[in-house]
Amino acid sequence: MAAGYTDEQQLIASIAWLYYQEGMTQDAIASRLGMTRARVIRMLNEARNLGIVRISVDYGFADCLEAEQALKQHYDLLDVRVIPGIDGQSRHDLIGQAAGSYLDSLLKPGDSLAIGWGRTVDAALPALTPRRDKQHTVVSLYGGLPAGHHLNPYDTTARFARVLDAQSYYVTAPMFVSDQSVRDLLLTEPTVKSVLTQAANADVALISASDLGPDSKNLVYQVIDSSLRDSLLAAGAVGDTCGIYLDAKGQPIDHPLTHRMIVPPLAGIRQIPKIILASGGIDKVAILHACLLQGLGNILITDTITAQALLQI
Repeated sequence: MAAGYTDEQQLIASIAWLYYQEGMTQDAIASRLGMTRARVIRMLNEARNLGIVRISVDYGFADCLEAEQALKQHYDLLDVRVIPGIDGQSRHDLIGQAAGSYLDSLLKPGDSLAIGWGRTVDAALPALTPRRDKQHTVVSLYGGLPAGHHLNPYDTTARFARVLDAQSYYVTAPMFVSDQSVRDLLLTEPTVKSVLTQAANADVALISASDLGPDSKNLVYQVIDSSLRDSLLAAGAVGDTCGIYLDAKGQPIDHPLTHRMIVPPLAGIRQIPKIILASGGIDKVAILHACLLQGLGNILITDTITAQALLQI
């Protein structure tokens, strides 16, 4: 017996060690030590009272929890997940992984997933548990990009579908076309119309948000060029999600590009019951705020730096 401790205290310490360090259940400890589960519970409580066990909360994670509750109330959201704030490009990967973990726990057998595109959405994929025979469907919210790279909406949809063993559906048209009349004609094409309708009827959506700053990924991936970016900014846009460009108050802007996009209508996306909006960074604050005001996201995945900025608006 350790010097200075009674037999009872030594037993309490042993039970605490088995429970907190070895990960044994209360029932397993009771069986091993030949006592009742009620006595194990009493001794675990006593371990805290005696100071044998000290439980502390990391302040970084405490900030996350506080921000989650504040954002949930501020924007009237279904749920919020906030990760510790990290500068640099790794932020998008970590937010994406957090979104993937959330999505993995959210998807039920038979659920249909509407999928956005971009680096954060793509980063969610490794966090998904591969599934078989769960009758999932994955539907793209976008038409395709002309340049072929792994962040093309077609490829993103296909990769999610493979992991989920899901039937996949694609918008067989570009993300946007050259003229509104062409867009209007394509929207009547049955193969395009049916997929956009199916996307709007999904059970869950995973989307991100794009800003219009000088380092915007829409510029990097050549979705738009600098002159188009300048005209969008002049029209009041702060960014987009699902090809819907919003101003700082969350209202869709009036711009020629918005009449050329091949995406579901705003009302269609908003009717999806669970919309996971995953994004972060100071440059994304304005568009995230706009999305949340517009109802384009009722489950937010972000980081503490972005969360605190959102709460100041």
